Amino acid sequence: MEMRSTRTLQTDRAAPFRWFMFVLLTVWVFGAGTALAQRTVRVGVYQFPPLVHTLSDGRVEGLYIDLLEAVAKEEGWKLEYVTGAWAECLDRLKKGDIDLQTAIAMTSDRQRVYDFSRETVVSTWGSVYTAQSGIESPLDLQGRSVAVLRGDVYNERIRELLKGFNVAARFIEVDEYDHALEMAGSGRVDAAAVERFWGVAQEGRFAVKPTPIVFSPLRLVFAAPKGRGDPILPTIDHYLNENKNRSDSVYYRTLNRWTQIQPAPGLPQWLPVSLGIAVLALALIVGANFWLRHLVRTRTRELQRRNQELEAAIQARQLAETEARENAARFQAIVEKSEAGYYFINAEGIIQDVNEAWLKMYKIEHRDQIVGEHFTVIQRPEDEAAAREFVAGIMRGDPTYLSGEFSRRCQDGSTGYHTFSARPVLREGRVIGIEGFIIDSTQRHKMAQELRASLKDKEVLLKEIHHRVKNNMQVVSSLLSLQAGRETDPRVVAAFEESQRRVSAMALVHESLYRSPSVAEVQLNQYVDGLVHFLAEGFSGRLVQFQMEITPDLKVGLDQAIPCGLVLNELITNAARHAYPDQSGGAVRIEARQKENGWIEILVRDWGRGLPPDLDWRKAGTLGLSLVRSLVERQLLGSIEAKTDNGAAVTFTFPLQGRPAPPNQC
Repeated sequence: MEMRSTRTLQTDRAAPFRWFMFVLLTVWVFGAGTALAQRTVRVGVYQFPPLVHTLSDGRVEGLYIDLLEAVAKEEGWKLEYVTGAWAECLDRLKKGDIDLQTAIAMTSDRQRVYDFSRETVVSTWGSVYTAQSGIESPLDLQGRSVAVLRGDVYNERIRELLKGFNVAARFIEVDEYDHALEMAGSGRVDAAAVERFWGVAQEGRFAVKPTPIVFSPLRLVFAAPKGRGDPILPTIDHYLNENKNRSDSVYYRTLNRWTQIQPAPGLPQWLPVSLGIAVLALALIVGANFWLRHLVRTRTRELQRRNQELEAAIQARQLAETEARENAARFQAIVEKSEAGYYFINAEGIIQDVNEAWLKMYKIEHRDQIVGEHFTVIQRPEDEAAAREFVAGIMRGDPTYLSGEFSRRCQDGSTGYHTFSARPVLREGRVIGIEGFIIDSTQRHKMAQELRASLKDKEVLLKEIHHRVKNNMQVVSSLLSLQAGRETDPRVVAAFEESQRRVSAMALVHESLYRSPSVAEVQLNQYVDGLVHFLAEGFSGRLVQFQMEITPDLKVGLDQAIPCGLVLNELITNAARHAYPDQSGGAVRIEARQKENGWIEILVRDWGRGLPPDLDWRKAGTLGLSLVRSLVERQLLGSIEAKTDNGAAVTFTFPLQGRPAPPNQC
């Protein structure tokens, strides 16, 4: 009993302390909640209607503003709007001068700099606007100017898109989308790349129209400085997630308000009466209605058919554009990896494109050092006129100029050579330039020059050899003549004279080769003419007239010219000496021609007493006839025939060197 009273007393003494701690905790909890509820959130705002923008009176509105104010009302946040250009907003967000940025696209590069909300507010993409005609695809932007927003993700994406198509455009950066469309509408630029919501909402203010070029679908979200998104971004994600699950939520009402056409006002009071009159009128013309319905069905079927054709045409065009892009990419890859140099020159002669192999041949380090220059800068001054003629010929499509070899002036001052092939490039039937490939031929050109010089030296050497051989034979002929002059026996003298004529006949071959443009062939008509004149001097005491009929440009090689000359020497000498023994005189005729089978046929004939009837060429005992038969059959690989027909006629034939003999004449 006493112990229980003591415990009760101790409890009563601790009660005031517990009440004090309860009141202190309550004040701290409510104070902290109030402090959080009254948090000020600095929000970045730029001109991006209908998502977010500032009115002329300074008020801020838009889809993002309605959603954010709904969250702020629930959370008790105080919103402070900080306006500026888009680039300024990004800079402030990066520095932490604002707590939240509206209407920003999430990209991998930006995720390294900012924190982003998980829930997507809207999805969007880039669109290209223009005031001109003829811009239907990215390929149509080649060489044109495009206005883009500084710091905008679509600024980066349009550049990447055109680079993928190998399209070179000139980009003009501005601070606001307004400036981009205003420049496109006034013609200061050819096109403008903007976000699609902004373009749809604002295109009516400017003299522009959308093109079929759309690109880079992206999610638009909220963003906060890196590492400072908590608890703002998770709170926004929570509200967005809840609102997206209810069709009557603030999210969908706001979305309808800013992205769709407003519903029409309610029906007028007079409309029911008008409808009644219309129903009565329709009842009176029901027959016509059936006819009209038939026309509508027919027209509808026609429109459906045309629509299907249009869809098929669109699909075919899209497929063709895809194939064209793939082919262009493949061609570009092949050109870049090719060891042959590729070039494209426009109709004005300006170099538009080259590959790495071309740069290497001209010893140029970077493309921008030559692209945009006139093609004459890579020509030697002495070749410039010929280069202009070639380019003009290629533009005309003249086959004479589509390939060949040309010199080039390298950047280091050296001269090279290359073979080229080229073709005119047509667009809509009009020549817009030329393109082709070059292959370095400097070493081959150098080797050809060295070979020509070497051949020239060898020709000079061979002519000198022929000249010296001829001189040596003249010495031999002179020695034979001297020896003949010391002999008294007529038979010995005759033998020396015959040997002298044979040596001279061989010397004449080398004399002809020495004076001929070719060191390998003898002009038969010139050689026979020289031989006849030489032999005629030895028959000055006889009245012999020589007649010649030899096919012009008939040539024989050195290996055949010497035996052929020896045979002619023997036959002409025999005809002049034995055909007219009484020295009454007569004619000796020499004919030479090439037969249809390619063989050479030579005839030596006279109109004298003819050949002995019992003459057998193969059993002839004289040195001359044995020599003739041996030369014709063994060295010329030909045949010989002799007959008496109002005189003697000897014909021998032989194949040109390198041509096989027919079986019956081998």
